[in-house]
Amino acid sequence: MKSRKAIVYIVDDEYSICDALKGLLSALDFCVKAYTRPEKFLKEVNDRNPGCILLDLKMPGMGGFEVQSRLNEMGVQLPVLFLTGYGDVPSSVRAFRAGAENFLEKPVRNSELISNIREAIRKEEDRRHRDAETSAASRQLATLTRREREVYGLVVRGFTNRKIGSSLGITEKTVKVHRQRVMQKMKVSSLAELARLAERLEG
Repeated sequence: MKSRKAIVYIVDDEYSICDALKGLLSALDFCVKAYTRPEKFLKEVNDRNPGCILLDLKMPGMGGFEVQSRLNEMGVQLPVLFLTGYGDVPSSVRAFRAGAENFLEKPVRNSELISNIREAIRKEEDRRHRDAETSAASRQLATLTRREREVYGLVVRGFTNRKIGSSLGITEKTVKVHRQRVMQKMKVSSLAELARLAERLEG
């Protein structure tokens, strides 16, 4: 499946800043959407595509923290990079605690901004990849029969075939058959892969 192109959202009440950032990032082949009104941004933002949000901290009406809170309520997981000319330690701490990716003070160097954007998008794409793998593993786990699920649970806890057979009251030969089916259904080729998959599902 072809990956969706990342979108950089810019939310800043100053038209000049929106225009400058949009021009800079568009020239670097980023897909950019800029908003001077947070309310409009919140109506249109979606996280079907990967990307990140450049969010001004101080705006009339709805400020950056309120926007961040609304994004969290909406379940939008795109990383937030705060841009502010009024940076201070309490504000940065609050931003990070609410899940911000970074807190950048204006004026920010172009190189620093671009580096942060690329890193935020990379992390977001990695998260989506992990989430997709976890979803696939969950679907695979759901295909296991009750007995296969029991064997799977004991295998990932490190039980030997003999111990699994003793625990479930079945022969080692039957355990081996169930283990093979578990490996096939979970689409792994080693116990180490199965253990990693189980850890991801439990995490």
